[in-house]
Amino acid sequence: MTDRHAALGVRWSCAPRTAREASLLRGVLWFPHGDSTITKIRRRKDIYGGVDPRSLPAYPLVEAAHYLGLNASTLGSWFREGALLLPDGEAEQMSFWNLVEAFVLKGLREGHRMSFQRIRVAMGELRRLYPGLSHPLAQLDLAVLNRDLYADQDGVLVDASRGGQLGIRGVLELYMARLEKGVGGAIRLYPFTRPNLDAAPQLVAIDPAVSFGRPVIAGTSIPTAVLHERWKAGDSITELAEDYDRPVAEIEEALRYEAA
Repeated sequence: MTDRHAALGVRWSCAPRTAREASLLRGVLWFPHGDSTITKIRRRKDIYGGVDPRSLPAYPLVEAAHYLGLNASTLGSWFREGALLLPDGEAEQMSFWNLVEAFVLKGLREGHRMSFQRIRVAMGELRRLYPGLSHPLAQLDLAVLNRDLYADQDGVLVDASRGGQLGIRGVLELYMARLEKGVGGAIRLYPFTRPNLDAAPQLVAIDPAVSFGRPVIAGTSIPTAVLHERWKAGDSITELAEDYDRPVAEIEEALRYEAA
């Protein structure tokens, strides 16, 4: 038994007999970042049964409000209103689509001070223009100019709050830059981690395909909530950085986000 086998707590009745067996063992046990047999199996396995994980109700309102830096009552009014955020399934659980829509709504309300009346009109118009999209704020590219909402699809700019008239692209730069787009719309959200939005790095990510959609350090599957719990229990930032092999700056940003 090799030192590597011993380190893994694995006992073998005999050594690998063929090159294929040796290669299999190396692929599965010795190269966790390689294209191993286990990795291939996991890639083929669809844990969501063919359902887009972005549409699954996975976030209780209080939890979603914490992730977005919103008051839970405010978010609840947007969600239960119906005209603003349409639920995917359970009434008290938000999907990733809803989470992204609420993030954009926060930008429209706080950054551009759009009135709810104008937003309701715009949402109704967007759904009329794009009946195949249940969550236009998360599935379309958006911009704002003079407090008007625009939908950008296939290069066409539509002033949704004025009955579909064409308009000039406005800017939701700080918020839209935090959304990573893919097939069908947003695939990843980088929530703000600091009150000063301009200074907030994109070190925390929410991805419905990673850690069941809970906030993690970007590019990893390390939940920020786990780091925060360990820190509250007495672990130092340096210890956390060493344990997870991440830069201190990432650990600090994750803790700052969770403590907000």
